[in-house]
Amino acid sequence: MTTQTTKTNERTGYSLGWFIDTDSEGAIMIHHSGTAASYSSHLLIYPTKNIVIAFLANTGTDTYFDKD
Repeated sequence: MTTQTTKTNERTGYSLGWFIDTDSEGAIMIHHSGTAASYSSHLLIYPTKNIVIAFLANTGTDTYFDKD
């Protein structure tokens, strides 16, 4: 769960299948989404707050997620 870095040590925000960001309050969040023909999903984890949120939708378009 650690973000990868480029050769110049820039953080990519991506960690072997997971996106790692901070929200508008500075809390660490780990997330990933997925879509198929008739559904979409997004999993959001706040490890320091012990919170997990799952978004599921009956649509083939991406579930909207705004980290701010």
